[in-house]
Amino acid sequence: MPTPTSAAETPLLEISFTRVLGSPSGLRVFADGRYEQLGDMTFNVADDGSSTADPAPLAWRPVVTLSADELAELRQAIADANFAALQPRYRDPAVHDGVTMIWKVAPGADRYEVAVEGYPSNRVPALDTLFERFSRLRKLPPSRSEWRVWVDGRFERRDVNCDVSGVVELRGLVQALLVPQTPGSGAAITAADLPDLPASEPLVEVLWQEQGRPDERTMLYGDGRLERVAEGKTTALRTLSPAELAAVLEAGAGIDWAQLPDPVCG
Repeated sequence: MPTPTSAAETPLLEISFTRVLGSPSGLRVFADGRYEQLGDMTFNVADDGSSTADPAPLAWRPVVTLSADELAELRQAIADANFAALQPRYRDPAVHDGVTMIWKVAPGADRYEVAVEGYPSNRVPALDTLFERFSRLRKLPPSRSEWRVWVDGRFERRDVNCDVSGVVELRGLVQALLVPQTPGSGAAITAADLPDLPASEPLVEVLWQEQGRPDERTMLYGDGRLERVAEGKTTALRTLSPAELAAVLEAGAGIDWAQLPDPVCG
C-alpha cells in the first residue's frame, strides 16, 4: 500500500480496507485536518453534493480539510473508542469473502493498530461507533448499496445510502449471504426441500458502491452459485449448500420489508 508522502508524518486516524480480490482502499486524517482517500478513482464533487468518478492509478489523494471543530470531534470520538482496551486482532474464521479493516490511530504519544478480519459480518461495536461518528464529518457521500432480494415469489428492492453494517434489519441477510453455515444436527435440507426459485435471475443481487473503488455486484443464484462481478469480470466465490440457500431465503423472508424505508438511511 502506498505510504505517506513524508515518513515523518503519522496520521491521526487511518483506516484501510483490503479484499480477497481487488485493490485496497482507505482513508486517513492528519493532525492539521488534511483528509485523504486511497483508491484507484478520482472524484469531483459538485456544489449540490453530486460526484463523478474517473479511473486513476492507486494513490492517496486529498479530499478536503477538516475544520478545527471537526478535528476536535474526531479526537473525542477516538478517545471514546478506548483503543487501549481493544484487542490487536478480531477474527471470525467462518466469514467468507470478508474485508480486512485495519485501524491505526495516533492521538498523541501512544499509537494503536487494530485489525478486523471478515468485516462487515465481523464487527467491533466501539469501532462501529467511531466509524459512524467519523462518517458524519465527511464531505463525500458514504458507501451505499442497492439490494434486490427474492421473497415469497417476488423481488424486494431497497437502496441503502450508508454502510450496510449499520442497518440492523439487513444484518441477518448479510450474515447468511457471506458466512458459510456450520452443519447442524437436525434433518439435512436437500434441493427438493426448497421452493421453486428463478432459474436465471439472481435470488439476491447487491450493487456495492464505495468511494475510491469501482462498483461491484454480489449475485446469488437458485442453484447456490455465489458470484462477484467487477469491472466486467465475473468471479465464482463458492456454491452454497441447500441448507445455506435456505438460510438466505429465511433471512430475506424474516425482514419486515413493508416497514423498511426506501431508501434506507437517507
